[in-house]
Amino acid sequence: KDRRQGSSGSSNDGGSGGGGNGSNGGGSQQATKKQETEEEREARRKEELLVEWLEREDNDDDEFLQQLADYTLDSWDHRTHLRIAWLMLSRHGRQEGLPKIFAGIKAFIENSSRTKRSRGTTFHETMTYFW
Repeated sequence: KDRRQGSSGSSNDGGSGGGGNGSNGGGSQQATKKQETEEEREARRKEELLVEWLEREDNDDDEFLQQLADYTLDSWDHRTHLRIAWLMLSRHGRQEGLPKIFAGIKAFIENSSRTKRSRGTTFHETMTYFW
């Protein structure tokens, strides 16, 4: 068994592109990727999503709200919900803005072709309020 493992290891190193320094570094990077846990993958995915959100170019606020009213928003994700909430609360205050947030999100879900394609897209008032 020891011989097979030894020759298997050396043939893998040779098959990786030769060179002592390059193959060992590449091999350990590959091993690290293979050993990435589900939690690490989820953290990496969230970080990539955050970077995408931070780099996203926003259209004008009035145009965005008109797209909400017309059911033509380009994206329907958590960031979109947060932007809706921020704009409604900053423009109308909490007492008037909160019902506008709920009505806008609920109407969009019920009428947009974007949310009709998504299975399970529903309006949940408690979760919307929470976020």
